[in-house]
Amino acid sequence: DQVQAVGSAFAMTLGGLFSCIAQQLRVNIEFNGEYRITHVHSKHEHEPKKLPSNKITFKLNDLNADEKRNLVFQLHVPKVNNNQQVEMDNQQIISQNEQTFFDQSTIGQVIVTYVEPNSSQTITTNPVSFQLIRMDQPSADLLQVNYTLDIQRNRVETAREIKRAMDENDYQRSLAILKAQVEKIKASVSAQDPFCQLLVKDLEYRYPSERDYRSSHQNAYMQHSSERGTYAPTTNASAAQYLSYPQQQQATHFQQNQLPPMYIQQQMPPPYVQQQLPPPYAQQ
Repeated sequence: DQVQAVGSAFAMTLGGLFSCIAQQLRVNIEFNGEYRITHVHSKHEHEPKKLPSNKITFKLNDLNADEKRNLVFQLHVPKVNNNQQVEMDNQQIISQNEQTFFDQSTIGQVIVTYVEPNSSQTITTNPVSFQLIRMDQPSADLLQVNYTLDIQRNRVETAREIKRAMDENDYQRSLAILKAQVEKIKASVSAQDPFCQLLVKDLEYRYPSERDYRSSHQNAYMQHSSERGTYAPTTNASAAQYLSYPQQQQATHFQQNQLPPMYIQQQMPPPYVQQQLPPPYAQQ
């Protein structure tokens, strides 16, 4: 949004490129039986594109140091049939003089593959299982919306609504879309989380012009949807969380070492040579 920001933006980009720790990153998820992924809310490319499916591969490309990716999707959980219910009834925990029946089972797994940049070797992680716990009398805390998941839901929904607002040509209707998202965040479980508070602050900011409004929010959309940091104006404070340490280091180094346009003239004015070497010097 400012000419002087070009250098910092370039430095942040270099900081990311110099700290790549994984290339061609793939997250392979597979569920058992009738468990199906029905919707994907993250913007990362995935296959198959047509859902529902019990298998899915997210293509995350490169991952830089200190970065993380949160994959948000919906899962169809099939009903328990009578035979499974009998098995559940055979597993009991006695708690506070009451019987609570539960069943814990593995419903799928996830494997990550990537290319290690230095050796160019393909690395495959050990599979990690998804565990599902069924209870006939779940406790109150288990019925509450997961706080961490709610933060990510606010993030992906904010990115989606920003994109929708930017696609809306009518300025007032575009503003109304973001206003509605603000109210949704404020009503969420994680409304008081610092990140969600910054989302609200950024969405409520009033820009001096529609051009500034669209330019800034387009930048925010790219960062919130990809979870990758780059230069952002101060009006996009919520996007600062995506900046990695190498990016911050590179930007700070640039700011400390850049010279203002008049620096050389200020330090070495035109008469400098004459002052140090007056005309008679050569004759002497």
